[in-house]
Amino acid sequence: MNTPTKKNQKKQASTNKNSRHEADYYHNWAKYTEKHRKKFLMLLEKNKGNISRTCRQMGIKGAHDTVNNWRKRHQWFDKAMTEYQDYVFDVIETNVFAIAVDESKKNLHNPQALTARKFLLTYHPAGHARGYKPRGELTGEGGGPLTIRSFVEIMEKVEKAYEEDGKTED
Repeated sequence: MNTPTKKNQKKQASTNKNSRHEADYYHNWAKYTEKHRKKFLMLLEKNKGNISRTCRQMGIKGAHDTVNNWRKRHQWFDKAMTEYQDYVFDVIETNVFAIAVDESKKNLHNPQALTARKFLLTYHPAGHARGYKPRGELTGEGGGPLTIRSFVEIMEKVEKAYEEDGKTED
């Protein structure tokens, strides 16, 4: 008679539990109704846009997967999420702008204000219109093109300088 041992029973139960968990994780979005999605949007605002925290509070597993599936399947939900994300960006933009344009004496050399100003000049569309754009540029000697040869020459000079200073780790 082939009766299962306790060890085999525990192993089988564990396997069944893991497969159930995976199925719940990937497909739990299907069991939620419009009422759940509306509640999610209300809680999302209270949680300042934190999707993971909002899903935890509602007992939703697979937070971002579930929300992404909702967005794909429900146009009104996708629109609400997009509007909320735009609202959050507007709030952030307003706060950065307020920090950047504060001309009080204490704020003129404040590192946070300087960073906000640089950010707005570099990334805001109004800054782009005036020629401020994020860019990085590598040039060779005298502003010319950077070639492999010039790079190798630079590295050889650096290596030679280290050797002269006795700082090599050989």
